[in-house]
Amino acid sequence: MEFQYIFLAIFAAIIAYWLFQVSTKGFKGALFGGAIERTVGEITLARRGILGGRLKVHRVAAEHGRMVGIEIVFWTPLSYQMIPVTLTSEEAKRLGEMLTQAIGI
Repeated sequence: MEFQYIFLAIFAAIIAYWLFQVSTKGFKGALFGGAIERTVGEITLARRGILGGRLKVHRVAAEHGRMVGIEIVFWTPLSYQMIPVTLTSEEAKRLGEMLTQAIGI
Protein backbone atom coordinates (compact mmCIF):
# COMPACT_ATOMS: atom_id res chain seq x y z
CA MET A 1 0.00 0.00 0.00
CA GLU A 2 2.88 2.43 0.75
CA PHE A 3 4.40 1.73 -2.67
CA GLN A 4 1.24 3.06 -4.33
CA TYR A 5 1.53 6.36 -2.44
CA ILE A 6 5.21 6.70 -3.31
CA PHE A 7 4.48 5.99 -6.97
CA LEU A 8 1.60 8.49 -6.96
CA ALA A 9 3.79 11.16 -5.34
CA ILE A 10 6.56 10.66 -7.91
CA PHE A 11 4.05 10.73 -10.76
CA ALA A 12 2.44 13.92 -9.40
CA ALA A 13 5.87 15.58 -9.06
CA ILE A 14 6.73 14.78 -12.69
CA ILE A 15 3.39 16.16 -13.91
CA ALA A 16 3.80 19.31 -11.76
CA TYR A 17 7.32 19.88 -13.14
CA TRP A 18 6.13 19.45 -16.74
CA LEU A 19 3.19 21.84 -16.20
CA PHE A 20 5.55 24.42 -14.68
CA GLN A 21 7.88 24.15 -17.70
CA VAL A 22 5.00 24.54 -20.14
CA SER A 23 3.52 27.49 -18.24
CA THR A 24 6.83 29.40 -18.10
CA LYS A 25 8.34 28.53 -21.50
CA GLY A 26 5.38 27.43 -23.61
CA PHE A 27 4.93 23.92 -25.00
CA LYS A 28 7.65 24.14 -27.65
CA GLY A 29 9.94 26.04 -25.30
CA ALA A 30 9.66 23.22 -22.79
CA LEU A 31 10.73 20.76 -25.50
CA PHE A 32 13.69 22.94 -26.51
CA GLY A 33 14.80 23.63 -22.93
CA GLY A 34 14.14 27.38 -23.01
CA ALA A 35 11.74 30.02 -24.26
CA ILE A 36 11.69 30.61 -28.03
CA GLU A 37 12.83 34.22 -28.60
CA ARG A 38 12.01 34.21 -32.28
CA THR A 39 11.72 31.97 -35.32
CA VAL A 40 14.62 32.72 -37.65
CA GLY A 41 13.35 30.86 -40.70
CA GLU A 42 11.32 28.03 -42.11
CA ILE A 43 11.85 25.64 -45.03
CA THR A 44 9.14 23.49 -46.57
CA LEU A 45 10.72 20.14 -47.38
CA ALA A 46 10.11 18.34 -50.67
CA ARG A 47 7.08 16.05 -50.51
CA ARG A 48 7.73 12.34 -50.74
CA GLY A 49 4.44 10.77 -51.73
CA ILE A 50 1.96 11.62 -48.99
CA LEU A 51 4.73 12.57 -46.52
CA GLY A 52 5.12 16.32 -46.04
CA GLY A 53 7.69 18.11 -43.96
CA ARG A 54 8.90 21.41 -42.61
CA LEU A 55 12.09 22.54 -40.90
CA LYS A 56 12.11 25.61 -38.64
CA VAL A 57 15.06 27.31 -36.98
CA HIS A 58 14.46 29.10 -33.65
CA ARG A 59 16.58 31.23 -31.35
CA VAL A 60 16.10 29.79 -27.86
CA ALA A 61 16.79 31.64 -24.60
CA ALA A 62 18.10 28.89 -22.31
CA GLU A 63 19.32 29.18 -18.72
CA HIS A 64 22.99 29.09 -19.77
CA GLY A 65 22.84 31.36 -22.84
CA ARG A 66 21.32 31.43 -26.26
CA MET A 67 20.84 28.19 -28.12
CA VAL A 68 19.65 27.23 -31.59
CA GLY A 69 16.48 25.16 -31.82
CA ILE A 70 15.75 23.11 -34.93
CA GLU A 71 12.17 21.92 -35.26
CA ILE A 72 11.64 19.11 -37.76
CA VAL A 73 8.01 18.34 -38.56
CA PHE A 74 6.65 15.48 -40.67
CA TRP A 75 3.02 14.77 -41.41
CA THR A 76 0.76 12.50 -43.41
CA PRO A 77 -3.04 12.58 -43.57
CA LEU A 78 -3.22 10.40 -40.43
CA SER A 79 -0.09 11.33 -38.47
CA TYR A 80 2.02 14.22 -37.19
CA GLN A 81 5.52 14.08 -35.75
CA MET A 82 7.60 16.95 -34.35
CA ILE A 83 11.26 16.41 -33.48
CA PRO A 84 12.95 19.17 -31.44
CA VAL A 85 16.74 19.47 -31.60
CA THR A 86 18.62 21.99 -29.45
CA LEU A 87 22.18 22.99 -30.36
CA THR A 88 24.77 25.15 -28.66
CA SER A 89 26.39 27.95 -30.69
CA GLU A 90 29.42 25.77 -31.39
CA GLU A 91 27.30 22.82 -32.47
CA ALA A 92 25.27 25.08 -34.77
CA LYS A 93 28.46 26.45 -36.35
CA ARG A 94 29.75 22.92 -36.88
CA LEU A 95 26.44 21.89 -38.46
CA GLY A 96 26.67 24.86 -40.83
CA GLU A 97 30.19 23.83 -41.82
CA MET A 98 29.10 20.24 -42.47
CA LEU A 99 26.15 21.38 -44.60
CA THR A 100 28.46 23.64 -46.61
CA GLN A 101 30.83 20.71 -47.17
CA ALA A 102 27.94 18.45 -48.17
CA ILE A 103 26.85 20.75 -50.99
CA GLY A 104 30.45 21.18 -52.16
CA ILE A 105 31.04 24.88 -51.66
